[in-house]
Amino acid sequence: MGAKAGPRRARSLQEKHIEMAIFLAETGTVEFTKTKRMYTWNAQHPAWQYTDAEGFDREARQAYKHLTGRIWMSPRCRATRLTLRSQ
Repeated sequence: MGAKAGPRRARSLQEKHIEMAIFLAETGTVEFTKTKRMYTWNAQHPAWQYTDAEGFDREARQAYKHLTGRIWMSPRCRATRLTLRSQ
């Protein structure tokens, strides 16, 4: 049998995830690749280093959404959406 369906329990954010959300917001205006963003994070946070850029990106976006209630989009993605809306 599968997992029971029911209300999801809200989990509190750990310090690392709060730092990740802040980092993503602060570096969000810079056009970084996922890998460049991960390496920058690793240089600033040696205790919480990542080796997988996709995993880092996913976890950072989840932390941002959990903290702000908003989905994070890169500047390029936002610009694309605005362009498509104006057409």
